[in-house]
Amino acid sequence: MQYSDEYHDIIPYNDENMKPVLNNLVREPAFLKLAQSINPAITSDLLAAQAAGIHNIHDFQIKFISPIVASILQKSVNKLTYSGLENLRQDSAYLFISNHRDILLDSTLLNYILLHNGFNSTQMAIGDNLLIESWITDFFKLNKSFIVKRGLPGRELLKSSKIMSHYINETINVKKESIWIAQREGRTKDGYDETNPGLLKMLVMADNHFKDLILKLNIVPVAISYQYESCDKLKAKELYKRENSEFKKGPKSDLFSMITGIRGHKGNIHIAIGQPLNRQIMNFDEALQKNDFLKELADLIDEKIHALYRLWDTNYIAYDLLNNTNSFADKYSSAEKSEFSEYVEKLCTPNEKLKPFLLKIYAGPVDNSIK
Repeated sequence: MQYSDEYHDIIPYNDENMKPVLNNLVREPAFLKLAQSINPAITSDLLAAQAAGIHNIHDFQIKFISPIVASILQKSVNKLTYSGLENLRQDSAYLFISNHRDILLDSTLLNYILLHNGFNSTQMAIGDNLLIESWITDFFKLNKSFIVKRGLPGRELLKSSKIMSHYINETINVKKESIWIAQREGRTKDGYDETNPGLLKMLVMADNHFKDLILKLNIVPVAISYQYESCDKLKAKELYKRENSEFKKGPKSDLFSMITGIRGHKGNIHIAIGQPLNRQIMNFDEALQKNDFLKELADLIDEKIHALYRLWDTNYIAYDLLNNTNSFADKYSSAEKSEFSEYVEKLCTPNEKLKPFLLKIYAGPVDNSIK
């Protein structure tokens, strides 16, 4: 089954059109530079040789992307763990709604886990603000990413949202392919993972029967938890500047965040896959109007993501430091507290005003668990 022409500028590449795109990508100097930042042993000849043995998107993800992910895990992650695969069926398609902490790794790591456990990978939603160069667009679309258009004026945004709604519903219900999408536009920068009801409103624009549409999407909540966030200092700086009306986003700041997210130390990572929400959605009050229904759904997704979130020692320490308390002293050792405190001090030197913003990134999930 082929997608209709209305999706032509947002859909990923497919098995039929991917080969020339891949051949061009591996000859792109900027892509080679990115690959070498992950593994210095990579050469243009090695990339070309790898590309020669790849003939479809599944090959690309298994033979090309998976070794890159494995190298990232080896160099910047202590341990990657996961839970909840037993909640999924290999013959079903889902809409995975996830918290969002890292531009590239959140969805990439989920797909890495799915592929290496016998599941099909997901298509992934990515904002067009990240596609600042053509090779970046090609890379994402080869890796099953579809494009979400942002920053459009009102009427164009409405039209784009309707197309996106139809696309997501068609992909899951007709093509039987799963989709990953973040619970909000942009990464969480203040530690508080919250679902934007506007995202859910977009999902039901394809039809007036909003509850039926949501049930057919088979929503599964996902929580990804990083012991250390590679971009924590960048996020803290942005929040500080926004509070002081000094923030201006540069044209390549997202690319820098992508590279920082790949290369920076992450400690342990846990990805928790929740149960499909249909059983609980079925129990929503039948009298709920659309906006109230979507608000209740957003609250349910938040509740599940907060419950699934794996709290690390860094989260508990940050909460106690931020609130000048020892409420969670039993969750970490004095050595762990000293290590994290030194880490924070180093990142916040010479600008001590960054400290509360940095601590909030880690303390936010503890706040959510308390609530």
